[in-house]
Amino acid sequence: MAEQPQNSSRGKDDAAAEDGHPQAPKSTRQIRDQLAETDLEFVRVLEDLIATLIEKRVILLTDLPVAAQRKLSARAGLRDRLTSLESIVSEADDVMLP
Repeated sequence: MAEQPQNSSRGKDDAAAEDGHPQAPKSTRQIRDQLAETDLEFVRVLEDLIATLIEKRVILLTDLPVAAQRKLSARAGLRDRLTSLESIVSEADDVMLP
C-alpha cells in the first residue's frame, strides 16, 4: 500500500511564517497597515541610496529638485544633532561619580 502523507496541523500560513516570509494580509486594511509599517524603513533605504550615489559622484545633490535637497539636508542635520547628543549621553555614562 502506498503511504499517505501525514496531515499536519499547520496550515499554509504557518509554513510561510516559518520560512521568513510574512503572512499574507487578508484585507485591504491589513495591506495598508503593512505598507505604513514599512514606509519609514523604506525612506531610510532611499536616503542611504541617495547618499551613496552622491558620495560616489553618480549624481550631485543639485541634480535633485530643490524641495528634495532641502529635505535631505534637514534630515542630515537632524541625524548629526542626534549623533552628537547620543555621544554626549554616552560620555556622561562613562563618568564615575564619587
